[in-house]
Amino acid sequence: MARDKRRHETWVKRFKSGKGKVKDLPPNYDFCEAFPRERTGYPDIRYRPDMGTGTFEMRINDTAPLDIVLAQAGLVLGYANKIMLNNIPVEITKVDGAYQFDRERIILPAEETLGRITAQAIAHGLEKPLVRAYLRAIEEFAKEGLPRKEQHYLAPFCKMLDSGENVATQILNYLGHKERYSPAEAAAANGFVWELHQQAVERLREKNGLL
Repeated sequence: MARDKRRHETWVKRFKSGKGKVKDLPPNYDFCEAFPRERTGYPDIRYRPDMGTGTFEMRINDTAPLDIVLAQAGLVLGYANKIMLNNIPVEITKVDGAYQFDRERIILPAEETLGRITAQAIAHGLEKPLVRAYLRAIEEFAKEGLPRKEQHYLAPFCKMLDSGENVATQILNYLGHKERYSPAEAAAANGFVWELHQQAVERLREKNGLL
Protein backbone atom coordinates (compact mmCIF):
# COMPACT_ATOMS: atom_id res chain seq x y z
CA MET A 1 0.00 0.00 0.00
CA ALA A 2 2.94 2.33 0.70
CA ARG A 3 4.27 1.63 -2.78
CA ASP A 4 0.88 2.28 -4.37
CA LYS A 5 0.59 5.55 -2.42
CA ARG A 6 3.97 6.76 -3.69
CA ARG A 7 3.10 5.80 -7.26
CA HIS A 8 -0.27 7.54 -7.08
CA GLU A 9 1.25 10.73 -5.65
CA THR A 10 3.72 10.74 -8.54
CA TRP A 11 0.90 10.40 -11.05
CA VAL A 12 -1.15 13.19 -9.45
CA LYS A 13 1.85 15.52 -9.30
CA ARG A 14 2.66 14.88 -12.95
CA PHE A 15 -0.96 15.45 -14.00
CA LYS A 16 -1.26 18.71 -12.07
CA SER A 17 2.02 19.97 -13.53
CA GLY A 18 0.41 19.83 -16.95
CA LYS A 19 2.77 17.17 -18.29
CA GLY A 20 0.20 14.44 -17.94
CA LYS A 21 -2.87 16.27 -19.22
CA VAL A 22 -4.75 15.19 -22.30
CA LYS A 23 -6.88 17.28 -24.62
CA ASP A 24 -10.67 17.61 -24.51
CA LEU A 25 -11.21 16.48 -20.94
CA PRO A 26 -14.81 16.73 -19.72
CA PRO A 27 -15.75 19.69 -17.46
CA ASN A 28 -14.85 19.31 -13.78
CA TYR A 29 -12.60 16.35 -14.55
CA ASP A 30 -11.24 14.87 -11.34
CA PHE A 31 -8.04 12.91 -11.89
CA CYS A 32 -8.12 11.22 -8.48
CA GLU A 33 -11.72 10.10 -9.02
CA ALA A 34 -10.86 8.68 -12.43
CA PHE A 35 -7.65 7.06 -11.17
CA PRO A 36 -7.93 6.16 -7.47
CA ARG A 37 -4.89 4.77 -5.73
CA GLU A 38 -5.85 1.12 -6.25
CA ARG A 39 -5.79 1.66 -10.02
CA THR A 40 -2.22 2.95 -10.30
CA GLY A 41 -0.93 0.26 -12.59
CA TYR A 42 -0.91 -3.45 -11.96
CA PRO A 43 1.58 -4.37 -9.24
CA ASP A 44 2.05 -8.00 -8.21
CA ILE A 45 -0.09 -7.41 -5.13
CA ARG A 46 -2.98 -5.00 -5.64
CA TYR A 47 -5.06 -3.65 -2.76
CA ARG A 48 -8.79 -3.64 -3.60
CA PRO A 49 -10.71 -1.89 -0.79
CA ASP A 50 -13.93 -1.90 -2.84
CA MET A 51 -14.16 -5.70 -3.02
CA GLY A 52 -16.10 -7.14 -0.08
CA THR A 53 -14.62 -5.81 3.14
CA GLY A 54 -11.33 -5.17 1.37
CA THR A 55 -8.93 -7.70 -0.09
CA PHE A 56 -5.64 -8.11 -1.89
CA GLU A 57 -5.51 -9.27 -5.49
CA MET A 58 -2.69 -11.11 -7.21
CA ARG A 59 -2.55 -10.75 -10.95
CA ILE A 60 -0.15 -13.58 -11.84
CA ASN A 61 -2.14 -16.77 -11.32
CA ASP A 62 -3.43 -19.29 -13.78
CA THR A 63 -5.80 -21.94 -12.47
CA ALA A 64 -3.97 -24.03 -9.88
CA PRO A 65 -4.65 -26.06 -6.72
CA LEU A 66 -5.00 -24.03 -3.53
CA ASP A 67 -1.56 -24.89 -2.15
CA ILE A 68 0.11 -23.61 -5.34
CA VAL A 69 -1.90 -20.38 -5.30
CA LEU A 70 -1.00 -19.82 -1.64
CA ALA A 71 2.65 -20.54 -2.43
CA GLN A 72 2.54 -17.92 -5.17
CA ALA A 73 0.96 -15.44 -2.76
CA GLY A 74 3.64 -16.22 -0.18
CA LEU A 75 6.40 -15.81 -2.74
CA VAL A 76 5.18 -12.41 -3.90
CA LEU A 77 4.44 -11.18 -0.38
CA GLY A 78 7.79 -12.43 0.88
CA TYR A 79 9.95 -10.71 -1.71
CA ALA A 80 7.84 -7.52 -1.58
CA ASN A 81 8.24 -7.39 2.21
CA LYS A 82 11.95 -8.10 2.02
CA ILE A 83 12.65 -5.43 -0.59
CA MET A 84 10.42 -2.67 0.76
CA LEU A 85 10.97 -3.07 4.50
CA ASN A 86 14.74 -3.10 4.02
CA ASN A 87 14.91 -0.55 1.17
CA ILE A 88 17.00 -2.96 -0.89
CA PRO A 89 18.17 -1.38 -4.16
CA VAL A 90 17.15 -3.16 -7.34
CA GLU A 91 19.10 -3.02 -10.59
CA ILE A 92 19.30 -4.87 -13.89
CA THR A 93 22.70 -6.23 -14.85
CA LYS A 94 24.20 -6.25 -18.32
CA VAL A 95 26.37 -9.27 -17.49
CA ASP A 96 25.02 -12.41 -19.13
CA GLY A 97 24.28 -15.16 -16.62
CA ALA A 98 24.52 -12.96 -13.52
CA TYR A 99 21.84 -12.31 -10.90
CA GLN A 100 21.71 -11.82 -7.15
CA PHE A 101 19.02 -11.83 -4.46
CA ASP A 102 20.18 -10.84 -0.97
CA ARG A 103 19.80 -8.14 1.69
CA GLU A 104 22.50 -5.97 0.12
CA ARG A 105 20.97 -5.60 -3.34
CA ILE A 106 18.84 -7.24 -5.99
CA ILE A 107 20.48 -7.78 -9.35
CA LEU A 108 17.97 -8.88 -11.96
CA PRO A 109 19.30 -10.86 -14.92
CA ALA A 110 20.10 -9.31 -18.27
CA GLU A 111 17.49 -9.63 -21.01
CA GLU A 112 19.32 -12.45 -22.79
CA THR A 113 19.72 -14.39 -19.53
CA LEU A 114 16.07 -14.02 -18.58
CA GLY A 115 15.05 -14.91 -22.12
CA ARG A 116 17.10 -18.11 -21.95
CA ILE A 117 15.63 -19.06 -18.57
CA THR A 118 12.11 -18.31 -19.81
CA ALA A 119 12.57 -20.32 -23.01
CA GLN A 120 13.76 -23.35 -21.06
CA ALA A 121 10.87 -23.03 -18.60
CA ILE A 122 8.32 -22.86 -21.43
CA ALA A 123 9.79 -25.86 -23.21
CA HIS A 124 10.75 -28.03 -20.24
CA GLY A 125 8.95 -26.74 -17.13
CA LEU A 126 11.20 -27.22 -14.09
CA GLU A 127 13.37 -29.93 -15.61
CA LYS A 128 16.36 -27.72 -16.44
CA PRO A 129 18.90 -26.87 -13.68
CA LEU A 130 19.19 -23.27 -14.95
CA VAL A 131 15.49 -22.66 -14.32
CA ARG A 132 15.47 -24.32 -10.92
CA ALA A 133 18.57 -22.45 -9.74
CA TYR A 134 17.06 -19.08 -10.63
CA LEU A 135 13.71 -19.84 -9.00
CA ARG A 136 15.45 -21.31 -5.95
CA ALA A 137 17.34 -18.04 -5.44
CA ILE A 138 14.05 -16.10 -5.53
CA GLU A 139 12.31 -18.59 -3.21
CA GLU A 140 15.08 -18.44 -0.60
CA PHE A 141 15.07 -14.64 -0.71
CA ALA A 142 11.26 -14.46 -0.42
CA LYS A 143 11.22 -16.89 2.51
CA GLU A 144 13.22 -14.42 4.61
CA GLY A 145 10.49 -11.83 4.05
CA LEU A 146 7.78 -13.99 5.64
CA PRO A 147 7.14 -14.53 9.36
CA ARG A 148 8.40 -17.94 10.46
CA LYS A 149 4.84 -19.21 11.00
CA GLU A 150 3.98 -18.40 7.36
CA GLN A 151 7.09 -19.77 5.66
CA HIS A 152 5.48 -23.21 5.33
CA TYR A 153 3.25 -21.84 2.57
CA LEU A 154 6.29 -21.95 0.28
CA ALA A 155 6.69 -25.70 0.80
CA PRO A 156 4.93 -26.66 -2.49
CA PHE A 157 7.45 -24.55 -4.41
CA CYS A 158 10.36 -26.17 -2.59
CA LYS A 159 8.95 -29.60 -3.38
CA MET A 160 8.57 -28.75 -7.08
CA LEU A 161 12.10 -27.35 -7.26
CA ASP A 162 13.48 -30.46 -5.58
CA SER A 163 11.64 -32.84 -7.89
CA GLY A 164 11.72 -30.81 -11.10
CA GLU A 165 8.00 -31.48 -11.53
CA ASN A 166 5.17 -28.95 -11.54
CA VAL A 167 1.40 -29.35 -11.89
CA ALA A 168 1.70 -29.54 -15.69
CA THR A 169 4.18 -32.41 -15.30
CA GLN A 170 1.74 -34.21 -13.02
CA ILE A 171 -1.07 -33.77 -15.55
CA LEU A 172 1.07 -35.16 -18.38
CA ASN A 173 2.12 -38.11 -16.25
CA TYR A 174 -1.54 -38.74 -15.43
CA LEU A 175 -2.74 -38.59 -19.04
CA GLY A 176 0.32 -39.99 -20.75
CA HIS A 177 2.41 -37.99 -23.21
CA LYS A 178 0.65 -37.54 -26.56
CA GLU A 179 0.58 -35.04 -29.41
CA ARG A 180 -3.21 -34.70 -29.16
CA TYR A 181 -5.75 -35.30 -26.42
CA SER A 182 -9.45 -36.06 -26.79
CA PRO A 183 -12.20 -33.96 -25.15
CA ALA A 184 -12.68 -36.79 -22.64
CA GLU A 185 -8.98 -36.66 -21.75
CA ALA A 186 -9.17 -32.87 -21.37
CA ALA A 187 -12.11 -33.33 -19.00
CA ALA A 188 -10.08 -35.94 -17.10
CA ALA A 189 -7.24 -33.42 -16.74
CA ASN A 190 -9.65 -30.87 -15.27
CA GLY A 191 -10.92 -33.51 -12.86
CA PHE A 192 -7.35 -34.39 -11.87
CA VAL A 193 -6.50 -30.76 -11.04
CA TRP A 194 -9.77 -30.46 -9.12
CA GLU A 195 -8.76 -33.45 -7.00
CA LEU A 196 -5.37 -31.83 -6.31
CA HIS A 197 -7.22 -28.69 -5.27
CA GLN A 198 -9.57 -30.59 -2.95
CA GLN A 199 -6.64 -32.39 -1.34
CA ALA A 200 -4.89 -29.06 -0.75
CA VAL A 201 -8.05 -27.61 0.82
CA GLU A 202 -8.34 -30.58 3.20
CA ARG A 203 -4.65 -30.35 4.18
CA LEU A 204 -5.03 -26.65 4.96
CA ARG A 205 -8.19 -27.22 6.97
CA GLU A 206 -6.52 -29.99 8.92
CA LYS A 207 -3.44 -27.85 9.60
CA ASN A 208 -5.61 -25.03 10.90
CA GLY A 209 -7.70 -27.37 13.04
CA LEU A 210 -10.87 -26.88 11.04
CA LEU A 211 -11.71 -30.57 10.60
